[in-house]
Amino acid sequence: MVQRTLINADFSQDLQRIVDFYEADGFFIENNSYLYDATMLLNIDLQSESKNKECVLSIENNPELDMDELCNNGNLLDLVGIRTGGNFRNCGCQGDEITTISLPGYNNCTTSFNGLKIFITTINNTDLSALSNIATIRGSIDIENTNLQDLSFLSSWKTWKLKGDMVVQLNLRNNAEMTKLGFPENFYNIQNIQSLDEELHFSFANFENLHPNFCISISEFILFFEHRFIFTNLQAKLCEEDGDIEEKVLCHFKSMYDLPNNCDIIVGNVTIGRGDEQYVIKFVDVQYLFGSFIVVNTTLETLEYVGFPYIAVLDSSSPVYQIIGNKKLKNADISITQIITSGPRYAIYQDNNPKLFKGKECQINDWWSGNANKRDLMMLDLNFTGADCGGERVEILYNKDCVKLNTFGLKLSNPDDPKCVFNHTEVTSETIKNFPKCSKVYGILVINSNTDLNVSQLKNAFKNMSSLVGGIHVENSNLTSLSFFTLVGTDFKFFELSCKNYGVIIQNNKNLSNAGALEKLVPFVDEDLNDCKFQIANNPILDLQNLCDGYTLAYLVNFETYGNLKNCGCQGNAIYPPTLFDRLTFIVYLDDTTPVIEIVSNKDLRNPSFGKLFSTIFTRSFKDRNAVIQDNHPDIWNSTNGECNLFGLVTDEKAMYRTSLNYTGGDCGTRIDNGSTLRNMISGSILVIVFSLTHELHL
Repeated sequence: MVQRTLINADFSQDLQRIVDFYEADGFFIENNSYLYDATMLLNIDLQSESKNKECVLSIENNPELDMDELCNNGNLLDLVGIRTGGNFRNCGCQGDEITTISLPGYNNCTTSFNGLKIFITTINNTDLSALSNIATIRGSIDIENTNLQDLSFLSSWKTWKLKGDMVVQLNLRNNAEMTKLGFPENFYNIQNIQSLDEELHFSFANFENLHPNFCISISEFILFFEHRFIFTNLQAKLCEEDGDIEEKVLCHFKSMYDLPNNCDIIVGNVTIGRGDEQYVIKFVDVQYLFGSFIVVNTTLETLEYVGFPYIAVLDSSSPVYQIIGNKKLKNADISITQIITSGPRYAIYQDNNPKLFKGKECQINDWWSGNANKRDLMMLDLNFTGADCGGERVEILYNKDCVKLNTFGLKLSNPDDPKCVFNHTEVTSETIKNFPKCSKVYGILVINSNTDLNVSQLKNAFKNMSSLVGGIHVENSNLTSLSFFTLVGTDFKFFELSCKNYGVIIQNNKNLSNAGALEKLVPFVDEDLNDCKFQIANNPILDLQNLCDGYTLAYLVNFETYGNLKNCGCQGNAIYPPTLFDRLTFIVYLDDTTPVIEIVSNKDLRNPSFGKLFSTIFTRSFKDRNAVIQDNHPDIWNSTNGECNLFGLVTDEKAMYRTSLNYTGGDCGTRIDNGSTLRNMISGSILVIVFSLTHELHL
């Protein structure tokens, strides 16, 4: 099979002979003067190597061919990127070819293929009346740099078909006049977003640099919740609304006493204080909370009645949860399905019952920590802080009408000098006037789209700072470089950083091309940068490849890179093994002549257990599912009471069945020759684990 199949005017074969087509380049039927029947396409199986990218299907310039009905039937029904043109009749219209010149040709269009892409700078809603008949959009929507006020020009839009996983499906960016979404009314009356990919778990949306008053309605938010949207940027407010939303009862929170008993939706920051304990039963039927959740100084012993499945927090300075000063609280499990925020995702637990998280990490609930798959965890991801979670104490400021935190939701306790605390939510030309003139600064440096300082100005402002206790968040900025950190030292210049609770987040910086300063970050004495979360994401011209093996980044465990020009891949032995296993979910192994796993000659390895997310080993049969464990530390199986088992003490019979292995090797029984026999045995393994470790693996 060649890389491109072109069916041209000389093509005279019987199309029915073609059944399957698997190529990255595509399938082309072009320039056939007499071709009038292409019904074979209904049975063709176009498969791409990437689930986020369809094979190209281009059917153009076949003047006798009627494609109008074919595209809504058979296997073509599941495709969003069919390209047709110049045929007797085509498949709808092409949503990625909209220009001021082509717009009149869309007047009779009811289906848009290849999504809807509008990049016309001078266009407004009236100019797009030609799109008013579009009822179905197949593919992603991307509207940038326009004068549009909303999406109301799509007055007939009913159905949106998506395909692809973890990609931006709705991008509204740099539309300065856009004040709302304005989805048409019919769009809500059906369950409109149709996933054509069985493995589609969620999609991304990006709302960035719109009108300052841009708002999203409650109905629109419910739509995003129901169809599992995650926001890369959410620069939006909640539209002001009164009255019920369809059949859902809408309540505005004033106090627990005033809150009705039958709310489905609550708008406002919910605060439960001393004396409100008797009212928590009011939350039993609540589905949506648009605001933060605070429980402070109560006598509650459990939060089992608090069940907000969906929470949206649009105040970027407010944590999602604040659970503080509840001396009797022993169970803080909260039922939750998805969290949407417009800023950092924090939860603060402090001064509660000492037994609240005894023996386990801070978490929303047991399901969140143990049973959820990693896709669900992305929708619930929170940074836990506060004294109950092993972090710095947080200073809380309350008054009658407001419960929020200062210093970007956080204030670091016990600084060497109070004058060295940067007590502002973001770095701007105004707040920088108060930046401490200290060598050791306490605070979270938030540099974002509101930062109106360039690299030179930041470098001058930070010139006295050689160490930072807090965190670094550079998001949606216009910076080209991170070279504003002051490096000190003689032979080796470095910048000291303690960021255990707040991390280093560098994301969505379209002009950032130089992150070399990260290579010079070093921890404080007796600290480890692996206690921090490092995330470098969606910086389209940033090349991290040369930094990945540098002094700092190569040894990071809690480190994520994606969406950059070049990312940091797996660093082999430079990445500590716990990270490798903690995210491992399953093994697919199709060669039953060789072992599934080999762990050999790791003299200091005392605990080889896989992480909690691991669930299944897939093999052709259960006959030869072998694991070779040999010449490791004598105490390798102490954590499982002497039993050879890489998955800990498993009590569930189904889990035992899915992870069962035949353990062999000197650490589990009969020794295997380390020479040719062992090498032949593992020569074809899909997963071979041979670490020369000086570190333990942890469950």
